[in-house]
Amino acid sequence: MTQYVLGIDSGSSTVKVTLHTDDGSLVASVAEPTPMDQPWPDAVERDPEAHWAAVAGAVRRLVAHAGVRAGSVAAIGLAGHGDGVHLVDNEGRPVGPALLSQDTRAAAVLDAWAADGTLAELRNATGQVPFPGSPAPLLRWLDRHEPERLARARWVLAAKDWIRLRMTGEIATDRTDAGGSFADLDSHEYSERALQVTGLEHLAYLLPPVLEPTAVAGHLLPAAASELGLPAGIPVATGLHDVAATVLGTVGTEPGRLCVIAGTFGVNVVLVDRPVRNELLNTRPGPFPGTWTVRRTARASGASVAWAAKALLGERGTAGDVLDLAFQADLDHDPPTFVPFVFGGTADQPGYGSFFGLRSWHGREAMLRSVVECIAFNHCHDVGVVRDSVPVRSIHLAGGLTRDSRWNQLLADALDEEISCTRSDDTGARGAATTAAVAAGLAADLPQAVERFRAPSEQIAPGPAAPELRRRLRRFRDILSSVRVLESQLDMSESTSPMPTGVTVREV
Repeated sequence: MTQYVLGIDSGSSTVKVTLHTDDGSLVASVAEPTPMDQPWPDAVERDPEAHWAAVAGAVRRLVAHAGVRAGSVAAIGLAGHGDGVHLVDNEGRPVGPALLSQDTRAAAVLDAWAADGTLAELRNATGQVPFPGSPAPLLRWLDRHEPERLARARWVLAAKDWIRLRMTGEIATDRTDAGGSFADLDSHEYSERALQVTGLEHLAYLLPPVLEPTAVAGHLLPAAASELGLPAGIPVATGLHDVAATVLGTVGTEPGRLCVIAGTFGVNVVLVDRPVRNELLNTRPGPFPGTWTVRRTARASGASVAWAAKALLGERGTAGDVLDLAFQADLDHDPPTFVPFVFGGTADQPGYGSFFGLRSWHGREAMLRSVVECIAFNHCHDVGVVRDSVPVRSIHLAGGLTRDSRWNQLLADALDEEISCTRSDDTGARGAATTAAVAAGLAADLPQAVERFRAPSEQIAPGPAAPELRRRLRRFRDILSSVRVLESQLDMSESTSPMPTGVTVREV
């Protein structure tokens, strides 16, 4: 009898679910939007139970659509967006809304840590330079402003760990999510030094136990099984941070194959076999022992497209509208240059967005073209930053923006080299499914599972537009450097609130 595995990838704005046969063949996939609330400009939150309801609804639809016998599902694997804070009490009940990675309420915490040397200590201990939505600054903010909430909490979880708790009643995480703020870069264990320098050692009890991504972390409870449309008792693997899962689902387990993930955030990540400490990069524990992921991340990819849809097209504007109008734009004149950090930057990135070189003849389409181009340019810039520190053998695309072949060609032209692109945007769910395959005993280990489940891809060669795009890319880099200098001389505190009231980020 054919056995199946489920892969669930709960991203920042969309949950994707895939069903595979035991040889990795895709049977069916569905996607479901997840809710996001913005009660005040710096706050980006989610009702954990609404999050669970979105996941349960997606799985029910998939099981019904696939037409397979639910009892033939051998295991479930999970992936989820990283960072943020999901607090639960000793009974596993949410302690208030989850704070998501887009949240910026803790920006002042990072400013203080930069000034007193804490960030340098964290980089040395963990390989991470936190951003406002990382667990450490968010917990520090809560410790100062909502201590009564922390007093009611027993565990701090990542997104996938909350979903697994809802499924199984068990508390756990894996090394790729534990590495968000508190894992030692070399040992992958929780770092006492990281807790000490952030002033959070008194909250160490909140950190969940760390299991292997492929371990059976629990079994499906009857109540959860009923909501999912599955039988109780199915094993659930620990799972992975969605970036690590996407790497497995896109490029596999070979070091040096860089994955450009154009999702809500832009993540440019490569698997390596040694830890890397670099002030411009973040390094986290990898999906299996002896590996790390080196990444350059920007809150300036699909999120900026979603912003442009609302800001330039109105409330009914969509990411698809932005792309269509951008690629229809008349380019008799250069479009303006867009600095895409409307949701803020980290490390050496600007903390705000802007248009440069805007002229009277530039209409809405030219501005949208600038948004789309400069998001690609920022990926190119960040790929270069990664390449300066680690060997990169090849470049591969994944994420929501890659559903548009025109954008994929744009990136190949701007990079001026051949790249590959997956033919689907479900690579995170595929990576999650690999952990289920190992947990169920259908594959011996992650490398074997990945070879079966990895998404097919196609090659994209640069076209005739490459020289012109490279010229505009050089201008983008020059302006980016100038903006950083300007920002250092001005007080931008009144213009850096990255999540204005009423703007809802949706993954493209």
